[in-house]
Amino acid sequence: MRWGGVLAQYGTDGGGGLDQAIHNLVGQLLGFLLVLAFAYWLMRRTRASRANRPPVSGWYADPWGAPYQRWWNGSEWTANVREHPWPGPPPGQSGPGGFPPPG
Repeated sequence: MRWGGVLAQYGTDGGGGLDQAIHNLVGQLLGFLLVLAFAYWLMRRTRASRANRPPVSGWYADPWGAPYQRWWNGSEWTANVREHPWPGPPPGQSGPGGFPPPG
Protein backbone atom coordinates (compact mmCIF):
# COMPACT_ATOMS: atom_id res chain seq x y z
CA MET A 1 0.00 0.00 0.00
CA ARG A 2 1.37 3.40 -0.90
CA TRP A 3 1.58 6.32 1.53
CA GLY A 4 -1.27 7.99 -0.29
CA GLY A 5 -3.47 4.98 0.49
CA VAL A 6 -2.41 4.94 4.14
CA LEU A 7 -3.10 8.63 4.59
CA ALA A 8 -6.34 8.44 2.61
CA GLN A 9 -7.85 6.01 5.11
CA TYR A 10 -7.74 8.79 7.73
CA GLY A 11 -9.56 11.17 5.43
CA THR A 12 -8.52 14.42 3.85
CA ASP A 13 -11.49 16.53 4.85
CA GLY A 14 -9.43 18.70 7.21
CA GLY A 15 -10.65 16.78 10.23
CA GLY A 16 -7.14 16.02 11.47
CA GLY A 17 -6.72 12.75 9.60
CA LEU A 18 -3.10 13.48 8.68
CA ASP A 19 -2.33 14.58 12.22
CA GLN A 20 -3.82 11.33 13.55
CA ALA A 21 -1.75 9.26 11.10
CA ILE A 22 1.47 11.01 12.12
CA HIS A 23 0.56 10.67 15.80
CA ASN A 24 0.00 6.92 15.40
CA LEU A 25 3.25 6.46 13.47
CA VAL A 26 5.27 8.36 16.08
CA GLY A 27 3.65 6.34 18.87
CA GLN A 28 4.52 3.06 17.18
CA LEU A 29 8.12 4.13 16.58
CA LEU A 30 8.56 5.21 20.19
CA GLY A 31 7.10 1.93 21.42
CA PHE A 32 9.45 -0.03 19.19
CA LEU A 33 12.47 1.96 20.42
CA LEU A 34 11.41 1.39 24.01
CA VAL A 35 11.27 -2.38 23.47
CA LEU A 36 14.72 -2.32 21.84
CA ALA A 37 16.18 -0.27 24.70
CA PHE A 38 14.76 -2.68 27.28
CA ALA A 39 16.15 -5.72 25.43
CA TYR A 40 19.59 -4.07 25.23
CA TRP A 41 19.53 -3.21 28.95
CA LEU A 42 18.48 -6.74 29.87
CA MET A 43 21.25 -8.26 27.73
CA ARG A 44 23.94 -6.07 29.31
CA ARG A 45 22.64 -6.74 32.82
CA THR A 46 22.75 -10.50 32.26
CA ARG A 47 26.29 -10.37 30.87
CA ALA A 48 27.52 -8.23 33.76
CA SER A 49 26.07 -10.57 36.38
CA ARG A 50 27.73 -13.57 34.70
CA ALA A 51 31.09 -11.81 34.51
CA ASN A 52 31.09 -10.99 38.24
CA ARG A 53 30.56 -14.59 39.36
CA PRO A 54 33.60 -16.52 40.57
CA PRO A 55 34.42 -19.79 38.78
CA VAL A 56 32.68 -22.96 39.91
CA SER A 57 34.40 -25.23 42.41
CA GLY A 58 36.73 -27.87 41.02
CA TRP A 59 40.30 -28.93 40.34
CA TYR A 60 42.37 -26.31 38.51
CA ALA A 61 46.03 -25.93 37.59
CA ASP A 62 47.87 -24.48 40.56
CA PRO A 63 47.76 -20.67 40.27
CA TRP A 64 51.36 -20.39 41.51
CA GLY A 65 52.76 -22.69 38.82
CA ALA A 66 53.37 -25.79 40.96
CA PRO A 67 53.23 -29.12 39.06
CA TYR A 68 49.89 -30.22 40.54
CA GLN A 69 46.25 -29.20 40.71
CA ARG A 70 44.68 -27.29 43.55
CA TRP A 71 41.01 -27.38 44.65
CA TRP A 72 39.01 -24.18 44.21
CA ASN A 73 35.97 -24.28 46.54
CA GLY A 74 34.04 -21.55 44.74
CA SER A 75 35.38 -18.66 46.80
CA GLU A 76 39.02 -19.44 47.66
CA TRP A 77 41.88 -21.84 47.04
CA THR A 78 42.21 -24.70 49.52
CA ALA A 79 45.24 -26.67 50.71
CA ASN A 80 43.99 -29.79 48.88
CA VAL A 81 46.25 -30.73 45.97
CA ARG A 82 46.62 -33.67 43.60
CA GLU A 83 48.96 -34.73 40.83
CA HIS A 84 48.20 -33.67 37.28
CA PRO A 85 46.53 -36.50 35.35
CA TRP A 86 48.47 -35.28 32.27
CA PRO A 87 51.91 -33.77 31.61
CA GLY A 88 51.97 -29.98 31.65
CA PRO A 89 49.03 -27.62 32.17
CA PRO A 90 45.58 -28.77 31.05
CA PRO A 91 44.67 -27.60 27.55
CA GLY A 92 42.58 -24.44 27.67
CA GLN A 93 42.08 -24.58 31.44
CA SER A 94 43.65 -22.33 34.01
CA GLY A 95 42.78 -21.49 37.55
CA PRO A 96 40.65 -18.55 38.54
CA GLY A 97 42.97 -15.54 38.51
CA GLY A 98 43.07 -12.57 40.77
CA PHE A 99 42.42 -14.45 44.02
CA PRO A 100 44.88 -14.47 46.92
CA PRO A 101 46.80 -17.64 47.83
CA PRO A 102 45.37 -19.88 50.54
CA GLY A 103 46.32 -19.39 54.17
